[in-house]
Amino acid sequence: MIGLGIGRPAPVEVRSGDNDALLVALLGGVGSTVTAAAQSGVQTAAGIVARALAGAGVEGDGGVLDAPTLEGIGTDMVRAGQALALFRLDGCGPRLLRAGAVESTVLGSGGPASWRYQLSIGGPSTAEVVSAGADEVVHVRWNTDSYRPWRGIAPLTRAAQTGRLAYLLTQSLGEEAATAVATLLPIPEGSTKLTDNMRAALAEPGNRRILFPETTHGGWGTGRGSAPQRDWIASKTGPEILPGNVELAKLVEQQVLAACGVPAPLAAGSAAAGPSQREAWRQLLAGTVEPLARLIEAEVSRVLESPVSLRFDKLAGVDAAGRARAVHVLAQAGVPQDDALAMVGWD
Repeated sequence: MIGLGIGRPAPVEVRSGDNDALLVALLGGVGSTVTAAAQSGVQTAAGIVARALAGAGVEGDGGVLDAPTLEGIGTDMVRAGQALALFRLDGCGPRLLRAGAVESTVLGSGGPASWRYQLSIGGPSTAEVVSAGADEVVHVRWNTDSYRPWRGIAPLTRAAQTGRLAYLLTQSLGEEAATAVATLLPIPEGSTKLTDNMRAALAEPGNRRILFPETTHGGWGTGRGSAPQRDWIASKTGPEILPGNVELAKLVEQQVLAACGVPAPLAAGSAAAGPSQREAWRQLLAGTVEPLARLIEAEVSRVLESPVSLRFDKLAGVDAAGRARAVHVLAQAGVPQDDALAMVGWD
């Protein structure tokens, strides 16, 4: 174990060169996780959870759990199902170095104390692969399987079919949106010169132009059989987004948010009423953020060998009116005031 006053250097393998090539190689076997993480609902959930954790008040951590570190843990937990960080004590003081949540590997037997880590730690020009013991690594994970407790599982890896549907639907809508936008003008055959002039006029940048081409009813001297059925009436081509696909995309995104532990009203913007937004924040705090905080506390306390606690007083203030009503009801029921305040989190 490592206390705040003790540091032990870890063996480091340094790989210089093209970090992008290294990253591609490392991600080669995790395509489903990376694909799922590219879905907007996942990123929305990751951003909400990460920012909520970054706003925590921390005690007993020696300064290692700063806002960027907590934000990174929240992001990795939603996108990859786990977060890893290497504890180091050097001239900069105690700190946690964020490691690749997907790229890092774990070795060892069934007992967590025997686990050894190969941590991938990226840098602007150099990537490190660091060997470290369990007493040096903060490894926060959720959705673990009983037969694989050393690896957290991303929500959309667990809900694989929902993740696949979200990916295919997003891909389909993206391909439809990529359909070229064009205006088609029917003209008779043998009109090359006029066609070239009109094409040049329409292609020039600037304000919209009003053109007065000659009628095509006579086929420009070749007879009505060569004339278009409609006289200079433009037809347009472009994306055609079906309303059903839009509604399905909304439903799937709600399912993605729910799988990631984020109530849908938090991503609805102005479409969600104030009371539903406040209730959604309460659900997020009670059902996702605080349980994640307990996991973080346990791991950091284990590595630092001292108790660490996270509080979310500012986030809890969103539901101050609801908590005040709860205290009033409890007081009317005969619950002592101090107990009532503790029951609603105002201890």
